[in-house]
Amino acid sequence: QELGQTMKTLNFYYDDAEGRATLEESDADAMHGCQNNIVMGGQGPVDYDGATLRNADDGSSTASLRIIGKPDQPSRGTAEPEMRGLYILLTLNNDGGMEVLKYAASLYVNRPEIYNSRPVQLALSVFRAKKDYNYARFFSILRSPDTPYLFACIMFKYVEQMRKAALRIMAKTFGARRKDTGENFYDKYSLRDLVHLLSFESEDEAREACQHYNISVVKGEDDGAMGGEWVEWRKSDFREKRDPKKGHVVRLRPWKMVKTIESKLNGATRLAVCRGEVSGEGATLSQIRSPVPMSSQELTAAQQQQQRKLAAEAEQRAKDVDRLQQQKEAAEKIETERKKKAEEEAAKIAELKLLEEEKKRRRKEAEEKERQRQLALKHAEQERQEKLRREAQEKKRLEDEARAREAERIKREREAAARAEAERRKAEEEARLAAIERQCQEERKRAEAAEKERQRQLALERAEEERRLAEAKRRAEEEAARAAEAARIAEEARLKRIREEEERQEREWQRKLDLARKLVAFRRWRRRVDEQRRGARLTHRTLEQVDPTSLTPRSLSRATTPTSFALQSFQSDQSRKRPEDLFYCLGNLSGRKIDIPSYIGEGLVNAVSSSQQAADPETSSRYSVSMFKMVVIMPTFPDADDVNTFETLSLWIHSRFAFNVQAINKRVHNNKHVEVRSIIVESQDQAESYAGCDIALFIVPPFDSLRRDECISFLSKQASHLSKSSIPSVILNLDDGSDEVYSQMIRNLIDKGGVKIVGEVSPHWTVEGLDSSLASCCDMIRSAFV
Repeated sequence: QELGQTMKTLNFYYDDAEGRATLEESDADAMHGCQNNIVMGGQGPVDYDGATLRNADDGSSTASLRIIGKPDQPSRGTAEPEMRGLYILLTLNNDGGMEVLKYAASLYVNRPEIYNSRPVQLALSVFRAKKDYNYARFFSILRSPDTPYLFACIMFKYVEQMRKAALRIMAKTFGARRKDTGENFYDKYSLRDLVHLLSFESEDEAREACQHYNISVVKGEDDGAMGGEWVEWRKSDFREKRDPKKGHVVRLRPWKMVKTIESKLNGATRLAVCRGEVSGEGATLSQIRSPVPMSSQELTAAQQQQQRKLAAEAEQRAKDVDRLQQQKEAAEKIETERKKKAEEEAAKIAELKLLEEEKKRRRKEAEEKERQRQLALKHAEQERQEKLRREAQEKKRLEDEARAREAERIKREREAAARAEAERRKAEEEARLAAIERQCQEERKRAEAAEKERQRQLALERAEEERRLAEAKRRAEEEAARAAEAARIAEEARLKRIREEEERQEREWQRKLDLARKLVAFRRWRRRVDEQRRGARLTHRTLEQVDPTSLTPRSLSRATTPTSFALQSFQSDQSRKRPEDLFYCLGNLSGRKIDIPSYIGEGLVNAVSSSQQAADPETSSRYSVSMFKMVVIMPTFPDADDVNTFETLSLWIHSRFAFNVQAINKRVHNNKHVEVRSIIVESQDQAESYAGCDIALFIVPPFDSLRRDECISFLSKQASHLSKSSIPSVILNLDDGSDEVYSQMIRNLIDKGGVKIVGEVSPHWTVEGLDSSLASCCDMIRSAFV
């Protein structure tokens, strides 16, 4: 406020219509302004170290070089444009900006050269940017090297307000959704760009501002275009921080702007700032007024124009004086009439006031008389009530004495009657007790006789009961022996049937396995013979080109018969257990179905038990129904000519899961009914097949040289569908590591394919190891779902 008042005072003295501020002073007269050698007040200025500063240049001190204005240096004139611009910046908020508008209009009319000066236009640009909440323009002006240091210092006053407005606007504008697709656009904004846009000192200050206004800042990836930190507008809800106890808004004061404001000094001292060395272009009147020498004719025309202008101004002033005199007389007449009416109104009001006071006085007197009368009546009523009370007390006392005497008489009579009654009852009681004693003796005699008879009967019954128990025990032992013999015979028959069924299944499996091995061996032999024949043809063709005389191809001395090759292949396959053999063996093992609803139901029952311990059993629900859908992803190529790895893998998986069948499992635990309804589907080429799925079992097959590219393409497409649908997945990695390229491609697909993985299992290549790995995947699926 003090600085603002100082600026108003300075601008009052800058209203220099005759332009004396731009006139140069002669060297002979140097006794006024800042060129005076003596400071008024009797005490001269001192430097930072206490040395006296004087304008007199006697060569004894170098401090005089730091005094503003010296007799041997021309004056630059006053810095009116700069002061006008600083005043505008200091009063941007006054009257909602109306004071700046009035001030600028006055400058435009009366001082157009000042209005069009660079500092004033810069200040008006800042005013427009702040008024329109154009934060980008505001901070662009603040960062500009053409903005002087003092202007930037005053703009720092509005930095907090403009940053808050900018973040509020960006939070409402960015992160919107498209009407047609519902997708977010302009959702993220780099924190580095925000630092530059709002002129923060560092990312730490920008992050602190975002946290203060409840704006979300997240970290991107370390590499690529999404590195660094980003502002997510979709997750932000602009809100000012408030004090938890007092409830008022907590301000966020900006840091000291060293990079933006302090850098404009370029090493200048405070004295240099006061001298105007960092004020920029157009800061003084001498820089905006450049007088041009005129000829005598131009000077005469200018003087005549000036005289005409002065005459017109004098005539206008005379008209203004007459108009003002008339207005003054009319105003005095109106004022006289107003005063007369006011006096009449005052007299009427005084008269009404007197009448009102008289009415109040009379009303008070009547109220006082009525109060005295009411007091007299109240006193008389109190005396009458006191007299009645004393009479009632005396009457009550007499009645109490009479009642006491009557009660004493009745008491004595009752005591005499009670004593006579007690004596009579005592005699009757003694006679009754004697009769009872005689009856008791007779009863005891009869009871002793009855007890002897009862003991005799009990002895007879015990003997009969012991005989019956012995007979029942003997019969029970005989029945148990017969039942044990029958159970032994039935168990031997059941075990025999089981052994016969297992032997039959083993023979059937061995027959199928032998047929499959023969078929695979034959097809491999055929493929190898075709390759050898193709090599022989190529060799023959090559030899024909080298030696035209040799036209007879070599005989295939190493060719073998299909039978011998099949035997060799079968012997080699027996040694290393190929994946397709293991898959085929697993697919023909019966009784190993995996009951997914039972898995899920068991997990839910455990979860319900844990939750019931923490929650109130009365408030928890008694019935729970869970829907579970799982998709199994594995490559299949049904158009292949031979029985390949993928078909045997599909045979194994289909033997363990029931596809496209809804299964229901119900359980009851602690009066809590848990029902699981599940369905298992197989993946398709379209992404719609994943709709409604809760989890996916992603099976990576072993390496197959004939189908490697098709397998990788299928798995990549399915991984893309999974990443888009955000379904959690469990990986069953059956890659045996026989091909390094294939293993690396599978690893890249798992790690960088965007699939949300909750678990991965790599099996041991045995029959039990593969089934165990599939069971482990089911355990992971249950944990992820529950």
